[in-house]
Amino acid sequence: MVGDKLADWTTVSDRIGVHLTTKGETAAKAVGECEDALVEQKAALLSVGSAITETLVTRLISSKA
Repeated sequence: MVGDKLADWTTVSDRIGVHLTTKGETAAKAVGECEDALVEQKAALLSVGSAITETLVTRLISSKA
């Protein structure tokens, strides 16, 4: 995301984070509006969205593949 200039690194509460750039926001909006793009992923996020915590996200992006 950062390499494609869709997001930038930032500091949030003394921790490293990312935020969408204008280009990233535009891309996210386009994907959101496209009914046949990432259908399964959108459905999964909608079903668990409120349960996603900062701790879970930190574990996901910190895990080794």
